[in-house]
Amino acid sequence: MAVSLGYLAESPGMGPVGLTGTLGVVSPEMAVAHGLPALRAVPYGEAGIGALLLENVAAAVLVAVVFFASPTAGGRVRFFAVGWAVFVLGAVVAGVFRGVVAAQTVEAGLGAYAGHLLGGVVGGVVWGVVLGWMCGIGALVGRAVQPGVGAE
Repeated sequence: MAVSLGYLAESPGMGPVGLTGTLGVVSPEMAVAHGLPALRAVPYGEAGIGALLLENVAAAVLVAVVFFASPTAGGRVRFFAVGWAVFVLGAVVAGVFRGVVAAQTVEAGLGAYAGHLLGGVVGGVVWGVVLGWMCGIGALVGRAVQPGVGAE
């Protein structure tokens, strides 16, 4: 049975990622994060102000972890690797924060609470590994631009 992707994306009840709900991998109703937290000025779709505040605080947590745990000394490879690893750490912390808030919001039991936490950790690791190289490159650029940074 062939179904076009455009139809899936426009189906009612589907989130921004149409295939995930259709295939049963991640249901949009479960409040499981589909990616890194987004910094928004207005709520997305029918999400309320609570979801907007959750995403903004999670994005601020990610930025704070990356900012405060950035490398200060070492060679190019160390700056790149630490920048990447710090981004993974920040994504995990933000994912766990989102999981805790989502579990508290739906008053989840112990198993569902653990599932939300595990989902936050796994999602943070996956997105951190996939996108962390950009933070590593940013650390390299910062090392090259600022005199004295990286000198041992």
